[in-house]
Amino acid sequence: MDLAFGCAKSARYRRRRRFRPLEELVYAIVRTAVLDLDSDIGMSRSMRDYAAFVRAVREGRFRDLCALKQADYFCCVVPSPNMACAMMQDRSETLAGVLKAIAMRMQYNSWHYLPGNFPAETVPPDRHFYFPPEMPDTAEWSDQHHKGHILASVRYSIRSPHHVSLDGGKFLMCSDTLFYHPKVYASDERGIAKAVEVLSAGGVAILPADTVYGFFASAVRRESVERVYSIKRREKRKPFVIYTNREKVSGVVELNETAERLIERVWPKALSLILPKKPAVPDWFTNGQPTVAVMTAQNRVVARVIAEVDEPILGTTCNLSGEPELKKAEEVFRFIDDVDMMIADDAIPVYNRPSTMIDCTVWPPKIARLSSLSYEELKEVVPELEIDLGRRLA
Repeated sequence: MDLAFGCAKSARYRRRRRFRPLEELVYAIVRTAVLDLDSDIGMSRSMRDYAAFVRAVREGRFRDLCALKQADYFCCVVPSPNMACAMMQDRSETLAGVLKAIAMRMQYNSWHYLPGNFPAETVPPDRHFYFPPEMPDTAEWSDQHHKGHILASVRYSIRSPHHVSLDGGKFLMCSDTLFYHPKVYASDERGIAKAVEVLSAGGVAILPADTVYGFFASAVRRESVERVYSIKRREKRKPFVIYTNREKVSGVVELNETAERLIERVWPKALSLILPKKPAVPDWFTNGQPTVAVMTAQNRVVARVIAEVDEPILGTTCNLSGEPELKKAEEVFRFIDDVDMMIADDAIPVYNRPSTMIDCTVWPPKIARLSSLSYEELKEVVPELEIDLGRRLA
């Protein structure tokens, strides 16, 4: 029983299907707890047929219970209404994958723990199991446990195991209830607000840019910038790009006629411009170089972050330096331990490659990196444009 409800679509689905009273009761309990605890996801698991369990215990048929399959246990997984509705809009496949992985792992936990309650001589020697826990616990590293937690980036969780008392005996971990709040957000108002909060406080976020997924951080807080260099294992001699917009760009760099023309006619497409930096950009950020690259974004996530974070922010592809750029949320999750939050939305990156970069400090201007935008497209805006891929990349 893998129940994953929480938004209007789920309510319609429930009306089309008849659920047994136990399923309805478990769903109602877990959903109520999710709302009360302000969790993103809650779940509960146990065995499907307690009557058969009671008969087998009373008859001493522990080997039969050890032979139960994972499908003989259920897991009810319930996302919060906000999380379900937000994720169903843009990444329903990710939500389905998270819930399915959680349900399957929780069914496995039921199967894995049960034999730990039985006399050792009654458990087949080839039947692997863990001794079941008895006390409730909170986990600070629950994203290390299984695929569902990795997909959802679950760092903090609360678990409450429950036992079954039968004829004076106590069978531990026959069921448990688990709640957690992941570091991964949907690309909705809540996710954008969290990104603004994290970056304004000097944190590091993974966001879906127009190009690929990227690391974002304050460009004027040295500790934040150092964190991104460390995460990417990038050489300090390669400064990052600063994300800005038409309203803020003149406070970051000195504009010239070429840059103004490209900003007017090409932005917010994926185009980075190398220009002389202003004092608002620290010298250490550019490794002592007098120039810096700036670009903007057209997607609602990064555009809002640029507008609402008061400090200049850096953006760089989400990958290890020298490795391919990461284009899917499931690939990016490898870095979740290194950052403070992430917005997952595979529909936002449209170019699936880094920005094209033009050096506007020389005449004629030179294309230093040819990528998302073509030479022909840009030459229509600046006819004098030349290609020089050997130039320094900011």
